[in-house]
Amino acid sequence: MNSIPRSGRYRVEREVLDEQRLEELTKRKTLSEIHKPLIDRLKDSLRCTLPKLKRSMMSSFPALYWLPKYSVWEYGMPDLVSGISVGIMHLPQGMTIIQNE
Repeated sequence: MNSIPRSGRYRVEREVLDEQRLEELTKRKTLSEIHKPLIDRLKDSLRCTLPKLKRSMMSSFPALYWLPKYSVWEYGMPDLVSGISVGIMHLPQGMTIIQNE
């Protein structure tokens, strides 16, 4: 596989950091900078914006997404014909099942 001999030793070269230099490099944030207060998070989550309203309406009523793109002449007529044919086939079957019960 790999013909390079391994000696089991590692050489790590890096700058020795004191606490102040480490803080500068990592730019540590305080807990209040990381997490907003609870009241602010609640205000943000309960605020109704136009994108939030649109997203909730689209998830509640999926037809609102595809209905504006629906072509009546391209899809509507075939859908109507298939709906009528399915109705013609299943109506007598349903009536037969009801009579047999």
